[in-house]
Amino acid sequence: MVNSDGKRFVNELANRKVRADAIMLEQQEGKKAFAICNEPNVQPLKKQRPGFLEKMLDAKILDKYDTVEAMAKGSGIPLENLQKTIAAFNEVVKAKKDPVLGRYINNDQVPMVEGPWYIGECQPKVHHCMGGLYTDNDCRVIDVRTDQPIPGLFAAGEASGGVHGAVRLGSCATLDCLVFGRIAGRKAAA
Repeated sequence: MVNSDGKRFVNELANRKVRADAIMLEQQEGKKAFAICNEPNVQPLKKQRPGFLEKMLDAKILDKYDTVEAMAKGSGIPLENLQKTIAAFNEVVKAKKDPVLGRYINNDQVPMVEGPWYIGECQPKVHHCMGGLYTDNDCRVIDVRTDQPIPGLFAAGEASGGVHGAVRLGSCATLDCLVFGRIAGRKAAA
């Protein structure tokens, strides 16, 4: 990921909150955030999700360029900065160590040398709301003024808050909804 100055600004494999916060900080400075990739490094995506790259290209989520120069021109990123960033990232890939941003370099990642090149603007989106209704262990909604349960009102899942904190635990969210939904349903029925 690079900003509109052509510089990396976040560990691309950090959790979604870290990446979203970093993108929004760039945006506050009037910059855009872009994900870039070249053909050899897009192979795992093609293998794992056949046809997905083509769908993103058709939907104009990604743009495809034959050269770094064309990609820089098309996105408005200064070419010299982008070339320096790619060269520095390639050294990180070769060393399998990212001393600046701490990114893990897996064995599928190869230096970004030949094209074609792909670029897409990154924009954080709301994909999971962590609610806000305060509940007790029986899923009763608690009145914030009295700290007492509101008679007959129960909540679970995304309507309730406080379970995950600042970042949703993706592997736990479904179980959270099922467990507390079942408790809320049983208590409401009783």
